[in-house]
Amino acid sequence: MKRLVLICIVALAAALPAQAASTRTATPSLASAADFLRTEVRLKDEGRWADAWRMLYPYHQRVALQSDFVYCESTSPFPAQLQSFQVLSTRHSLVHVPGLRRLVPGATVTVRVDLAWYGPRDPITFTHAFHLVPANGHWTWLLSPQRFAIYASASCTPAPAA
Repeated sequence: MKRLVLICIVALAAALPAQAASTRTATPSLASAADFLRTEVRLKDEGRWADAWRMLYPYHQRVALQSDFVYCESTSPFPAQLQSFQVLSTRHSLVHVPGLRRLVPGATVTVRVDLAWYGPRDPITFTHAFHLVPANGHWTWLLSPQRFAIYASASCTPAPAA
């Protein structure tokens, strides 16, 4: 009987790693990170906050509930109009996810942004690195540390219905 139990344990131990590997979702390609970020920025630029929220990292969705996110983001618009958005580089990286202690494998997408300020002749131009993290086989975006803190403290929620 002990031998049968031992055989079952060995067989189970050998099968578990193979099963875990087969259920693991594929990491999206690095090339798709740039397209994902372009889509995310377009949705936000168009004020499509509910659609942008659906692309948010799942842990951040639990902190920034969709109704709160849509309300908060729609009441705090960007201060300047987006003129252009150009991806400069994309690379694999370990990413700090606000709210988590460990680094998560992901991607860094560096972009050049032009914002209209006092008309098209005086744009504000800067480069910025955005971080993406895969979840469920596709890229997701992250709240900044500042926005994460706002949602974690429930500082931006709709007023209760009277």
